[in-house]
Amino acid sequence: MTDNEKEQPVSEEVTKAEAIERALATEQFVTKSGKVLTDEDLEALADEAEQGYDVTSLQGVVQPLPGMPTPFMPTAYVSAMDRVLVALEETENRLSELRKERDVINAEIKVLVEEQELLERMAKIKKKTV
Repeated sequence: MTDNEKEQPVSEEVTKAEAIERALATEQFVTKSGKVLTDEDLEALADEAEQGYDVTSLQGVVQPLPGMPTPFMPTAYVSAMDRVLVALEETENRLSELRKERDVINAEIKVLVEEQELLERMAKIKKKTV
């Protein structure tokens, strides 16, 4: 093996394409945990994939509602939509609370205006009687 052919240390920032290319070149596939997959492991995974998967049992997949993504949408996309919907609901709740507060303040202002008008009328009557 020449100096150029020596194995280079694997960078932690290897792209998926590079990882696949290396795996195909070395004919070794390694899991995230570091386990090297044997031919038997690969055959078992292929058999499992050929049988198909029940996607409803996957974590993070929801049944779609009208206007919602299908269960086949990437989980990150569904999670992002969930966060947006939660934020929208929180905003709507806060807006509802602010409207109630506005209504209470407007009612208090109306009472104060009516009291002020009553006091002014009473002052005019008092001036006329004096």
